[in-house]
Amino acid sequence: MAADARPNFSDLEAAAAGRHAVIAVAAAHDPEVLAAVRDAHDMFGTEAILFGQTARMDSLPAMAGITRIDTPDDETSAALAVEACRGGAASILMKGNLPTGTLMRAALARDTGLRSDGLLSHVMFYAPPRYGKLLVLTDGGLNPFPDLAQKKQILLNALTLMRRLGWTDINVSIVAAAEQVNPNIQSMVDAEWLAAQPDWAACSAHVIGPVGLDLAVSEAAAAAKHYTGEGAGKADLLLVPNYEVGNGIGKTLTWFGEAESAGLIVGATVPIVLVSRSDDHIAKRRSIALAMAASANDMEDNR
Repeated sequence: MAADARPNFSDLEAAAAGRHAVIAVAAAHDPEVLAAVRDAHDMFGTEAILFGQTARMDSLPAMAGITRIDTPDDETSAALAVEACRGGAASILMKGNLPTGTLMRAALARDTGLRSDGLLSHVMFYAPPRYGKLLVLTDGGLNPFPDLAQKKQILLNALTLMRRLGWTDINVSIVAAAEQVNPNIQSMVDAEWLAAQPDWAACSAHVIGPVGLDLAVSEAAAAAKHYTGEGAGKADLLLVPNYEVGNGIGKTLTWFGEAESAGLIVGATVPIVLVSRSDDHIAKRRSIALAMAASANDMEDNR
């Protein structure tokens, strides 16, 4: 892509077409999950292994490349889906109708999971209708209270993923309550240190922080407050201080802002499709497309 490239969801779905992938879906017995699997099969040629209650998978007709395996409970479904990825039968792990914690316990199991040498982190992509481009957020789904070193790795994971998907010249805002550093608030101290690191130019990124959310996404707000950090008001990526802030921003974008979305966990040995159980099949299908594009290359070069 050209300089200042910013893909949209259509670009990312187009990039997935023709790439071979097999998805292992844990607890696939959900109409929206099954619809996403069918869409991915029809649009991208994706194959799938569906673990779960097969009696509840009737909404998906028999299709070439789609296998169903009956399991007695969520824990077994998660373990078998992880085992399929670990053994090479599948190249993408996907969350179905089960709690995130159940899936991630299986994925993070030290001897039988999908751990790599680095930190796993969650990356969400949103398309707010009035923003004009995708807005990426990390980490609102996996690491509850990351320390400074973990925040740096979370940011590197997201930047690596975005660059592989086609982004260049990425504007990063490290979100806090305000732009003035209060030494008694650790998230602000961390944000100031992270923004000052020299690593980011090599990642094709401009990093500012701490900044309030308004300064991150509104050029008008940045001008009104005389904030002139590079990329102010034009964030491509938000790094949040903790899980709760990220989860809150994400659900606000979805439920009040009506933003389309997609999400992945990166840093494991395979991409993990992980969005909310309440998300529709289109968000799940987009997430599969992201995983297919990401899995074309591994995530090792940022460790």
